[in-house]
Amino acid sequence: MTFGTLSDEDRRAERLRVIEESRAAHRAAPPAPRTAPPRPPAPPAFRIVDELPESGSFLGRRIPQRRRDLIDYAKAHPGKWIEYPSAEGDEYKSPSSFVGNIRNGRSGFAPKGAFDAARRGEIVYVRYIGHSNGGTL
Repeated sequence: MTFGTLSDEDRRAERLRVIEESRAAHRAAPPAPRTAPPRPPAPPAFRIVDELPESGSFLGRRIPQRRRDLIDYAKAHPGKWIEYPSAEGDEYKSPSSFVGNIRNGRSGFAPKGAFDAARRGEIVYVRYIGHSNGGTL
C-alpha cells in the first residue's frame, strides 16, 4: 500500500468535505415545487336549451329533402307502394339496411310501424300504413 504526500491527503480530504457538504445541502433543501400549467375548464356535461331543435334530423344529420318529399307523398297516399330508388341527394348505402331503417322508424320514417318497406333488387318500395294506435289504416 502506498501513501501519497500529506498535501495529497489534505487535497483529497478537502474534496470529500466539499462533496459531503454539497450532498447535505441538497438533501436539506426542500424540493422545488412541480406545478403543471393550468388546464382549461372542462366543458359542462349537460346543457340547458330554451327550445328543442327542429325535428327531421337523424344522428345529427338533416333528412334529405327528397326523402321528406317521399314521406309526405306516402302519407298522402296511405297503403300504396311507392318506388324509391337511391338517387343523388339521398343515396343509401344498401337497400337492405335502408329497408330496416324504415321499418324501425329511423331515417325520418318515425314512429316505428308507421311505414312499411320492401326491397326488389336495388330498388326500395315504401308505403305509409299509419300509426298502430289509431292511425290511418
